[in-house]
Amino acid sequence: MAHRPLDCGKFSKWMALVGGKDDTLNTGWIMRNSKPCPRCKVNIEKNQGCMHMTCKNCQHHFCWLCLGDWKAHGSETGGFYNCNKYKEAEVIEIFYEKRLILYRKQ
Repeated sequence: MAHRPLDCGKFSKWMALVGGKDDTLNTGWIMRNSKPCPRCKVNIEKNQGCMHMTCKNCQHHFCWLCLGDWKAHGSETGGFYNCNKYKEAEVIEIFYEKRLILYRKQ
């Protein structure tokens, strides 16, 4: 199978959906479901657990919510499942600005 893990039917539907020309849907999914590592900028997906993240690419430890260095986190910042450094409006604005800059460079 040349297009693993998809079977031929699903692959054909996907190619019809994206037109076989552009990766807009993949890019949209990545932007909605991942964040860039604050150090190396590789995309990281969080699928469970606490807010402590470790980038597999550069081994940087950071908070998923505020993207701050994990060394600055602990019980005084809301514990491992929260982050009182996180300010939703600011983080969302910064996050989308960084994502836009990152994808414009590609």
